[in-house]
Amino acid sequence: MLTATYCHPEPQDEDTKELCLPARNTSTNSNTSIHPATSTTNSDVITTQDEQPLKSEAENLEEKIYEVVAQTSSSPDDTTTTTFIPDPTLSLPGWRKIAIATSLCLVAFILGFESSITSALVGPIIQMWHVVPPLALLNVSIFLKGWSFGTAFFGPISEAYGRQYPLSTGLFLFIVFQIPTALAKNIQTLLVSRFLTGFFGSVPLVTVYAIFGDVLGVRKREWAMLCFGTSLLVGACLGPIAGAYLVVTHPATRRNHDGWRWTEYTTIIMSFIIYLTIFIIPETCPHRLHNMRAKKMHPTNHEEMTDRAAERHRTSPKRLIDVWLNRPFIMLFTDPLLFLNTLHSALALGILYITFETFMLPFLQTRHWLRPDTSSLPPYVTMTLGILCGTTITSYFILTFITRYFEKYGKMKKPETRLLPVLLGALLLPSGLFWFAWTNSRTQHWLSQAASCIFIGAGVLLITQQSEAYTLEIYKPEYRNSVLTATVFLRSLFAAGFTMASRPMYERLHVDWATSVWGFASLGLGICPVVVWGWGERLRRRSRYVTEGQAVDGGNVNGDGREV
Repeated sequence: MLTATYCHPEPQDEDTKELCLPARNTSTNSNTSIHPATSTTNSDVITTQDEQPLKSEAENLEEKIYEVVAQTSSSPDDTTTTTFIPDPTLSLPGWRKIAIATSLCLVAFILGFESSITSALVGPIIQMWHVVPPLALLNVSIFLKGWSFGTAFFGPISEAYGRQYPLSTGLFLFIVFQIPTALAKNIQTLLVSRFLTGFFGSVPLVTVYAIFGDVLGVRKREWAMLCFGTSLLVGACLGPIAGAYLVVTHPATRRNHDGWRWTEYTTIIMSFIIYLTIFIIPETCPHRLHNMRAKKMHPTNHEEMTDRAAERHRTSPKRLIDVWLNRPFIMLFTDPLLFLNTLHSALALGILYITFETFMLPFLQTRHWLRPDTSSLPPYVTMTLGILCGTTITSYFILTFITRYFEKYGKMKKPETRLLPVLLGALLLPSGLFWFAWTNSRTQHWLSQAASCIFIGAGVLLITQQSEAYTLEIYKPEYRNSVLTATVFLRSLFAAGFTMASRPMYERLHVDWATSVWGFASLGLGICPVVVWGWGERLRRRSRYVTEGQAVDGGNVNGDGREV
């Protein structure tokens, strides 16, 4: 009788927990039970104390196997074997974890950069192909629609095939479809390739939380997600500056109006360089690692060792539809907590993408700055500073309030405490919008109008980052992938729709009243975090998706977001 249990030894720090993946029990003896450290039968209890230090490299860890073979009956052939395979993922060296986080943050930067750099192409597209302005605006909007639909598709792929394969394949195709965008000869080719670029570029948005959860502990994952969100928004703010500069100043613009193509050539070069860094990211999905190791250690009978894990994580067509496609949207529209938080953060991100199409207009039209590249500098540079200020505020909040709660209670006694930065952002965002709207005058110094974008950038970062942290913390681990999919879907959809409405709205209402409308909208939806703050505990009790009671422990350590 032979049974085996795969797990890693005791974690080296408080951020890691034991993950045991049992192999198939081929015994007919029902009185045998297997524990990571013990093997118990009717006659004996065998305990192993093998504790050897982990090697620094994850690859070497896969080779370390500890076996204890014990006689459990009078027959010499009746034995129980307990096999220990250290988990290499959580035991990665510190430099490797930092490199993984840095690589994913660079990926986030180029995703944000590519999403907004083409906002400077509206004029050239209209001139070259003689299309109506809404169709020219679609080049940014359709990229964001690709983000929306890509999240619903790649969520299940990452669970069925692990993290590394979808990430590397998706980013490769993200680069490939930028090439037809740069070489497009008509508007149809441009729009189709932009959609596919956004579709495949959505992979990191739905896999990054799981990767950080697999590699890092709960507390470190929080910092990594903050850096990822900051990189995404900073890249989005710098995109319009780079786009305007390339369109206006490139020599090809003077020759044949083809300077706009260098916006895509630039992102292709940057994307390829960043793509090379993702190969430092190993496969981190626990059940995927288990199957790979079982196949390596038992090449002849690995099917028997992995069939249970395969059964648990098999993605049938019915399961794909019921769990992965339907559940995010059922949760979004039936769970008040998820709906309120996602709606508010979606509005904030939509307003950010409105600014990429419209906030250079006051400097071009009202203040009569003649060059688009210089007109894009004041609003977007100050908005980038605002995002960095929001990151600083969030960092201080984590170091003080969150750390204090975990040290005192070991968990978040009241998860709604995470919404304090969101409440601050709900004040900063409309304040910045009203400030920008009513300083749009030649009698006002340009710096007074540009400074308002600091409030806008900080407000967007605080709202989007901490509302996402709150929702991912309170929901059960098996529902977190659905929560993340619903959040990214609605945010991207709002950003895509608002982008299409931006230019026509500003042409009819002008800068002051058009910006004020969005200020009133953000002020009105600022009630969402207030409601969650006041009635969050009551709403959590009524939700079947939320962790029972107040037992919010900071989330699943491995962060795989595995659906059941």
